[in-house]
Amino acid sequence: MARMLEFGVRALAAASALLVLAALHGGLWWLLPPLFAFVALLGLCMPNALALAMATQVRRAGSAAALIGTLQYGCAAAAGGLVAWLGGGSAVPMASVMAGCAWTGLALLRGSGRAGGGAPKQSPGRPKIA
Repeated sequence: MARMLEFGVRALAAASALLVLAALHGGLWWLLPPLFAFVALLGLCMPNALALAMATQVRRAGSAAALIGTLQYGCAAAAGGLVAWLGGGSAVPMASVMAGCAWTGLALLRGSGRAGGGAPKQSPGRPKIA
């Protein structure tokens, strides 16, 4: 799971770089493929990140899931507000904020020590979550 997450976050950062380039220099038809790739890669990254985060929280699964959901909605609201504040009438603010989030995710993944396939440690008495 950790290797899939690392691959997904790296690909997400690459798709976001293409998205920024398309927003700066291309039209709608150049913008759609990297936007589609970005959204599709979120479908790879978000479930794996959630599973890795929840893997060590077996006894507090409900509270951990509630906290993760609150953080997701809070970050999405902040990102939406930032896009609105940047304005501009083009796709550049949206692409820039998406790229900033993707590259922040890559930096956080590398800083967490999980990059390279490191999985969370399991307690010996608890069932292993695949």
